[in-house]
Formats: sequence, structure tokens, C-alpha cells
Amino acid sequence: MYNRIMKTNYWADKLNQGENLLQEFKIGNSYKRFMLYVSLAGSILLAVAGFFIGNALENYFLIFIAIGAAIFSFCYFTYFLDASYRYALTNKRILIMEGYLHTKVISIDYETITDVKVYETLINKLFTKTANIFLNTAGSQTMEGALRNIENPYEIKRKISQLTEEYRAKSYPTKAK
Repeated sequence: MYNRIMKTNYWADKLNQGENLLQEFKIGNSYKRFMLYVSLAGSILLAVAGFFIGNALENYFLIFIAIGAAIFSFCYFTYFLDASYRYALTNKRILIMEGYLHTKVISIDYETITDVKVYETLINKLFTKTANIFLNTAGSQTMEGALRNIENPYEIKRKISQLTEEYRAKSYPTKAK
């Protein structure tokens, strides 16, 4: 249903006491696969152009560049994106990790969330079935966090809304009349 569950618990040292990890996910596999195919197709076109354009030295140079672009694309879309974008829902907050060598972890408490927006582009709708979810918090004019290119975005949005309402109901119970 959701992206494959990660084999290691990346979030263990980032959770507070009494906090439980409910769900973790990454950039959608369909998005990574689509982008890999597009970039490999571009590399093949570059190699074909290199074969038919210019003299022998230019041909080999463009083919070398195309092979390098294909290798880079494969590494980027199969490994780097998985390692660079991770998302988690806990019983108290949303955690967003971005970056590879230089990482930042964004923590958004459920009690501060005011808006959860799903943004789908035409390419997302037609080819990847993924979308971005933007989170806005109280007291901020800009989006505080983004869950990028995730699969099943409306299910994730419903889960975030449900957790937000549950957290608020538990934290601020209404008084009986």
C-alpha cells in the first residue's frame, strides 16, 4: 500500500521519549522509475547524436558524456533519492529528513498544523501517480514542510488529518456540560 518499509529504523535516535513511530515512507518508486526512464532516454538520444554528428573525436566525447549521464541517472534515481528524502509519522509529530551529506530534519507537531495541501502536476497524475503534500503551521505565512513525490498522497493526507484531530482531542478535551 505505502512505499516499502525501510529495513533499518532511521528514526530511532530522533524520537522523543514516549513517542512511537507509526509510519515511515520515501519518495514514490513510480516517480523514481519514471524519472530514471526519462533521463536514460535523454542519454540514449545524446549517444545517438554523438554517433552521427561531427568528427570521430567529437563522437566519442558525446558518447562518453551520454554514458556518464546514464550512470549518474541510475545512481541518483535508485540510491540517492532513497537516502536523501525520508518521512515519518509519529504519534506526536511529522518528521521530514532532507539531504544526504548535509542533512536537515524538520519536525512539525500535530497541534501546530493548520493546513495540509496536496499538489499534483499533470505529469504526476498521468505517469507517476504521486504528489507533493505541503504542511502549513500556525503563525507562518509559508509552508513549513513538504512531503515530495509520495505515493498514495490522499491516504497520507487523511492519516495526517486524523492524527492531528486525535492529538488535539487528547491534548485539549472538551468539557462536559
